[in-house]
Amino acid sequence: LAEAMANNAVLQQIDLSHNNLSNSGAMAIADVLECDATVATLNLGYNQIGMTGTVALAKALAVNTCLQALTLDGNTFGNAGTAEAWAATLAKNS
Repeated sequence: LAEAMANNAVLQQIDLSHNNLSNSGAMAIADVLECDATVATLNLGYNQIGMTGTVALAKALAVNTCLQALTLDGNTFGNAGTAEAWAATLAKNS
């Protein structure tokens, strides 16, 4: 999936909710998001993404200029560590 996203020039909305994605899946998606200029909406809700995956996504979005909506509802990450990562990302977001 990450390979397909890396070559994406068309898809603007991707819904991967309820797919049992874990930290490793979120980290692979984060790697792609760092250079993606197409996806505007990404739904990763109700997976098994923990703090490691969430922090990787936050760091990727610090450099991604295309994504406008990200859904992470229903995942397993807690507040410890994630709040700081998202705060840093939002400070860079324009």
